[in-house]
Parts: sequence; structure tokens; C-alpha cells
Amino acid sequence: MSLLEQASLVMIPSGYKEDVVYCPKPTDGSGDLTFTRASDGTRVNSSGLVENVPWNLVKQSEQFNASPWVLDNGAGTGSIAVTNNYATAPNGTLTADRLQLVKGSVYAQTYQPLSVISGAQYTLSVYLKSLSGTPTITTFFDTTPLGKKTITTEWVRYDFTFVASTSTVYPLIGLHTTDSATADILAWGYQVNQGSTAKPYFPTTDRQNVPRLTYEGGCPSLLLEPQRTNLLTYSEQFDNAAWTNYDRVTQNSVISPSGAQDGSTFTVLSTVSFLGQNPTLTSSTPYSFSIYAKKGNWDIFRIGNGSSSTNAAWFDLTNGTTGNQVGGTSKIEAVGNDWYRCSYTTSNPNIGGTYSFFVNLSTAMGATSSPGDGSTMSFYAAQIEEGSYPTSYIGPTTSAAVTRVADAAYKTGISSLIGQTEGTMFLDFVLDSVDGGNDFRFSVTEGALYNNEIFIGMTNGYLRAFMQESGSAVYDSGNISAIVGTRYKMALAYANNDVVFYVNGTQKNISSSATIPNTDEITIGNRTDSKAMVVKETVNQAALFKTRLTNTELAALTTL
Repeated sequence: MSLLEQASLVMIPSGYKEDVVYCPKPTDGSGDLTFTRASDGTRVNSSGLVENVPWNLVKQSEQFNASPWVLDNGAGTGSIAVTNNYATAPNGTLTADRLQLVKGSVYAQTYQPLSVISGAQYTLSVYLKSLSGTPTITTFFDTTPLGKKTITTEWVRYDFTFVASTSTVYPLIGLHTTDSATADILAWGYQVNQGSTAKPYFPTTDRQNVPRLTYEGGCPSLLLEPQRTNLLTYSEQFDNAAWTNYDRVTQNSVISPSGAQDGSTFTVLSTVSFLGQNPTLTSSTPYSFSIYAKKGNWDIFRIGNGSSSTNAAWFDLTNGTTGNQVGGTSKIEAVGNDWYRCSYTTSNPNIGGTYSFFVNLSTAMGATSSPGDGSTMSFYAAQIEEGSYPTSYIGPTTSAAVTRVADAAYKTGISSLIGQTEGTMFLDFVLDSVDGGNDFRFSVTEGALYNNEIFIGMTNGYLRAFMQESGSAVYDSGNISAIVGTRYKMALAYANNDVVFYVNGTQKNISSSATIPNTDEITIGNRTDSKAMVVKETVNQAALFKTRLTNTELAALTTL
């Protein structure tokens, strides 16, 4: 029998929806974690592609009369009535809405405004079924009505792919000039996602607080990151005038790491070989610069903080190597299809230069010639963020910076799932980053006061386990050195005057004099008073036991 079968709570990243990370134990859902992140974020999906979460850009995808949907009866000449949860939807739930439309002399429709990238490709999809006849309706509006569909009396997922001609488009269901006079239909699951195909349907309400299950290591893990802001504008639109030498860019010319044809090709012309942008940075502050790059007929470039090579790192896109960095550190990661994510971090940004962000087809790392006219390289998803390491891509940005809010997963009021007089906490995670004195914790606490607390994780850049009762420390494992990029399995077992801490199969610290605090909530991430994550980590598993496992069991549980 697996040791995890003895656990009172097990979090294995596999299921999620808005606001929730599902836990397979307990089976009644009482341990499912509340999840918050009041913004979008990106992840690497199971196909290895960079993907926005949630990918459905439409809000209230199953409530066609809830804001921001607008019921528009065409200046009073038509009518539209929406009955929520009228019939069984394609997924078997009573969530399909009935839409009764009368066109009148103009139109009748429900729509919502949607911000998109002009020139980018999108696919809308919606499940529709007619209750009477086979009416023709309109499902989308850009500069001209598009997406007309004839609706059958069976559920069909209708889709339509388009290139946005403006920065605001209108997902809608309605009757327009050449449509039927009336329609009585069922609607469910409206979605707009970037790309040329309809992604699996993702239900939305406000589109926020969606957990990110990332597949960067092959198996899903829960991605938790601090709040960061991408300071670059038009992060995917290198042909925008925000970029110096944008006229050397061919937009949407190559399949990017997103799987869509939204990568850009830069071509050297008149010996000009760089792209630049100049957001405001602060001196003596760490920044991380990153961009996805793919070789064309040229394969070496540098990311610079300034147009000189004083703050820069070079990258070889043939061999997948980085080197010659000056004034900082660099990293190159293969992401498939000859694309690499290249990053450079410096604590001394050049704030007096012409360009804060500088990407230059260059010579170094053994190159014997210089990039001449006609030399090409492709780019996607540029980013500058304040911080001592790069996080996942934040974007796309357009005319303003974009912020990804911190992730947090927690559950209150579950004292019955936490061992009160004895217990064990288990955490399996990859140490993605170390950032000064910041924390990453799997903790059980009493409310948000933290006078009573047990946690395992990391503090001050070290692995650590800690317990306090009534504000006084009763156990401290001390600092245990850790290596970024390493997977760690940690377990803290406790009972009165009997505490032990294991890391990767090895006993680290014991105590025979600890008392056990009362606790009633858990957090994965940072403490729930701020519900904020302050370092990036990917969590493979977390579990609670209401018994103190034996040392033999702890060694087995934590062995990689």
C-alpha cells in the first residue's frame, strides 16, 4: 500500500477550475484548495507549448446575460430574452441558456467587447442547438459581420477563425441584416482563444484565479510565482513603432513556441542588426531580461541592457549555449522546434543608455563573421521584469505594461484534516529559484496570526522546517543548503517531544522537546495573511498525515 493512501489530504496537480485546485484526498472535496491570482498567467502545456491561462478570453462563457455580456435589442425594434440554465448542456449539466431573439428592423444580439491584438489570429467557438427550425445567426462581429452559422436541432460546436482587424472585437450571438427574422436556440460554452484552432473548451466566469498546471518537467506540477510586471510594451509585436528598427520585422511569419503563427522574423538591413526599447529602470535594482529566439540564417545574438556590451549576454542558437555574459548571469532553455528561451539577469542596469532592452544579431562565441544584410533570426515574447531571476512569460502586452499577480493556494477551517497532537507534512517540489530572504512554504497555521505554525519549505535561500507555539519557536531544523534546479522531497513528522525532518531520504534534524501547536488552515506558497507567493516554485505533491510516520516510512516517502 502506498504511504499516500494513509494521508488525510493529498494535493497532486491534476484537476482544477477557476478558484480551485482539486485534491484527490479527501474524496468529498473538503480538502480542495482555494486558489487566487487576480490576473492571467502563462504555462507550458502538455504539448510543450507556451499557453495563456485561462486561454478562453471570453468572460461568463455560460451566462449570456451576465456582465460583460450586453443585451442589445437594436434600438427597440427587436427583442432578446435569455433564460439561464434552461436545458442540459453538452457536458451533461443543466447549464445551457435559452436565447429567444427577434430581429425587428435592425438586429437583436447579446455581445461583449473583447480586447485583442490587431493582426493576430484567433478562433471563436460556441455550442449551439436550435429549439425550432434551422435559423441563420451571427456569432461574431469585427469591422464587418462575420461568423454566420445555420443552427441545427442537435448540439454542434461551431467555430470560426479570424484575423483581428482592430484591437477590440465583439463575441456575440445575434440576428443581423441577412440572418433569420427570429431564433429560439440553446447556447453554451462560448470561447475565443488565440491561434488557428479551437482549444478544448475552458469555462469562465471572471477569468481570474485559474491555477497553472505546467508540464515543464514532463509531468504536471502546480506553478506558483510572485507578482511580476513585464515592463516592455508590444511584447509580441516587434513591427510596432515602440521597437527601434521595427521596419526590419516581418510579423506573424513563423510558428512560435505558442504553436500559432505569431512569431516575428528580423532581417538585417543596411547593417542595422538590432531591436531596442527603452522602458524606465531603477539603478542598483535587479532585472531579468528574456526573449524566445530561433535561428534563421544567423544563429548568434546578445541580450543587452543598453546598446553597448557592458551589460549583456551572448547566445548560440545552434548549440544551445550561452556565454561571455558581462555584468550578470544568463540562461538558455530549449523549448522545442529549435526555439530557445534566452534570459539575462543583472543587478546593475544601465539606466543612462539609449535602450534598456537591446537584442542584437552579433558576433561572439567563436563566430568568424558578422551578420550582414539579409541575416535573419526569429523572436517571440520579449520581457523585462524586476527580479533576480526570470519568471514565466507575462503577456502579451500592447500599449502598457502588464502585471501577473502572485499565485496562492490555501484552505481554511480544516483542523480535522491536520494532525493536532501528532502528524506528518510532506512536500515534493522543484527548487526553481532562490531570492534573498524570501520564502516558499507548505504550512499549517492557526488562522492568519501565525502564533501557531508548522511549515516545511525554504527561507533565506535554504531548506528549512520550523514550528512555533504561541509565538515561540519549539522546533527549528536550521538552514539546509539547496541547489536551484533540484527536486526535493521533504517530510516533517511530529508528536509531543518527538520531531524529525527528512530531505531526499536523509534524516536532517530531530528534537525530543517540542510541543505541538493547534492549527486549522493550510497554505502552499507564502503565508495566508498576504496570500502572496514570493519565489517561483513548481509543486509536484503535498500531503498531510494525522499520524507521525515512522522514520523508516519517512525515509521511503522522501527518497527520490
